[in-house]
Amino acid sequence: QPQAEPVAGKTYHVLREDDDTLRVTDEQGQRPPAEEVAIVTGAMESLGRHNPLTRLLRGKTIPLGRTIRLPPEVANELLGFREAIGEVTQFTLALRKTASVADRQCADFAVHIEARSPYDPTGTLVVEGQLLVELATCRMVAMQITCPLQMAETRGPKGARFTVAGRGTLHVAMRAAAK
Repeated sequence: QPQAEPVAGKTYHVLREDDDTLRVTDEQGQRPPAEEVAIVTGAMESLGRHNPLTRLLRGKTIPLGRTIRLPPEVANELLGFREAIGEVTQFTLALRKTASVADRQCADFAVHIEARSPYDPTGTLVVEGQLLVELATCRMVAMQITCPLQMAETRGPKGARFTVAGRGTLHVAMRAAAK
């Protein structure tokens, strides 16, 4: 019977502190167990770091409905979870509309990412969702993405090895808060 990861179905708040560390709390503002913190910080390593969208989008005019292709490495830089989704082969943003979000004018993009699965070299992992980018600064304001996820890991001593396998859906939502 597949066992759920300790972070499955939980919500976390992650903040990059002034000393460059990540502070992780649960929905009640409490620090979760160390195993959960390690998983969350590993997935959120790019949070609060250099924004690759600024250098790619600043000063550009993108018409509504236009899809732009970005270098695959930008997806890993922006999202910071190369180990989870594998090598990105395609990263596109399609401008759906502009909207005011928390008194900031934002571009609302549909996100489409394709990656070679780290667990199935013949498979392609497709990540889709929404990305809100502040027009004035090109900084990410919010993002919601979803993708199918499967993993397999061999465990146990020699002669008694077994494989732990699981599959499900990864849901990631991030929101930037101004200091």
